[in-house]
Amino acid sequence: MSKNKVNIMMFLIFITIGLTWVILMQNPKTQPTGWIFFGTWFFIPSLIAIYFRIDFDFSKKFITVGELVSLEKVCDDSGTSYRPIYKYIYSNEERTYSSPVSSFTFIKTKKIGDKEELLILIKNPKRVRIKRYLLLEYMVYIFLFILGLFFIVKGLNMMNLINLDNIYRALN
Repeated sequence: MSKNKVNIMMFLIFITIGLTWVILMQNPKTQPTGWIFFGTWFFIPSLIAIYFRIDFDFSKKFITVGELVSLEKVCDDSGTSYRPIYKYIYSNEERTYSSPVSSFTFIKTKKIGDKEELLILIKNPKRVRIKRYLLLEYMVYIFLFILGLFFIVKGLNMMNLINLDNIYRALN
């Protein structure tokens, strides 16, 4: 599937989700469902992302050194950015790793020939990450998880399935 078809599909999916949420929020009877629907779109993806991140972090990995061989130019609606591409050796075979992250700052901060430690998942050698323990990544996932949970609880409270006032009083 071409990149344009994927972009159009994603756009249509987000428009459909957004319109569904707006329609649900317009009617007081369906507002609680709207909050639960909206919260689910934060909660479920963040839960999946946390699972895959933890699975990667606690699985056996092979550590190798990758050399930056190029900065791939990525042009999109927000401008031009650069994606680092590394060459590394795994199982006596030369491979390349294209980072999923691109940034406009990489052209200034990264130089061809720079070395980075790469983590290769032994059970699935196609899963590679740059060896950086980014607390920020976990913080984003947890923030989205809590945000989704907040919206879901708000919807459940509006449906009177849970009563936050009683919980608040019990805690004080």
